Amino acid sequence: MNSLSTLPFRLSYRTGRDDLVRDFLNPGLEAAIRYRRAAGYFTSAGLALAARGVANLASRGGTMQLVVSPYLEPDDVQALQVAADRPAEVLRAIAARSLADLEDALIRDRLNAMAWLAAAGLLDIRLALRLDAQGQVARGLFHEKTGILTDQQGHHVAFSGSANETAGGLLENFESIKVFCSWRDAEGRVQEEIDNFTALWNNATPGLRVIEFSEAGRELLERFRDGRQPPPGLSLAGVAEPTARRLLSFRPPPGFQLRLYQVEAIRA
Repeated sequence: MNSLSTLPFRLSYRTGRDDLVRDFLNPGLEAAIRYRRAAGYFTSAGLALAARGVANLASRGGTMQLVVSPYLEPDDVQALQVAADRPAEVLRAIAARSLADLEDALIRDRLNAMAWLAAAGLLDIRLALRLDAQGQVARGLFHEKTGILTDQQGHHVAFSGSANETAGGLLENFESIKVFCSWRDAEGRVQEEIDNFTALWNNATPGLRVIEFSEAGRELLERFRDGRQPPPGLSLAGVAEPTARRLLSFRPPPGFQLRLYQVEAIRA
């Protein structure tokens, strides 16, 4: 397996001069076993942006931790304040509303890779909510856009960038990222990013409430998973089918194996 420390990372990448996926993310994810990403919006386009290159991670069973933010309408804030002890139920409905039907093949392909990661238990999702001065859920977005790649030798590459988690940020806008490598980081920027993400993941970041969302996120992403097109290294045999099991009202006879189109019909 490649090591991150052997890759020729530069200090910055910019759209126009570079292809951020081809020149930075893909090589990094080919060497990484863990990808931590704080990515902005929980929308179809935003998740597709966070999923750029993750097929490389999936091909070796690497894991991904993702923190994103739902877009809250005023009624959503009120509902979350009322349901303060069970926010995941409300957030599931809000997040489902943000996953619009897609015609764009590029976005669908990226969400397919992320959905396979989720189905294989390799993707953990948490949602970040902004808090007001009184500690109540408020409108406004957790809008940080950072990532950390980690390889088997314990090397880390941290990056932060300008890309908004929208269709514009994904497909149209000019982007740039700054890159920091643990093996040449006298200023400690990589460890700072790791510490910040760890605090975020553990709901210890002031001004935010971070909520576990992996199971609900897996169910929502399932609609984008194409059972005929897993990323290299993942197969249907290694993936649980929670939706099919939940909707199936009978038990197949012993030795009877559902065909793929039957599983997909049940899921649909």
